Amino acid sequence: MLSIPTGATHFRFIAGGAEVDFNTGRYTVMTAITGYLPVDTATAALTLELPVTAKTVLPLFLVLGIESQQAVNGQYLPLRWLWLG
Repeated sequence: MLSIPTGATHFRFIAGGAEVDFNTGRYTVMTAITGYLPVDTATAALTLELPVTAKTVLPLFLVLGIESQQAVNGQYLPLRWLWLG
């Protein structure tokens, strides 16, 4: 469960991924970020795409984050989320 930080007006999702070849030390990193979404409005389904090599046999590492923001004078200032439970 998440508690929206006091003063947050917007949030966005951030996804990241890495395709890693431990034998050669090579890797590919990809990221995707949504636009700023208001915290007081229902959000439609979202899709974040992280392109990877087709039929790869390499390990994939995927992460998903939520970033909260406060809109002030047309700028977005980051805030912190609190974990409950």
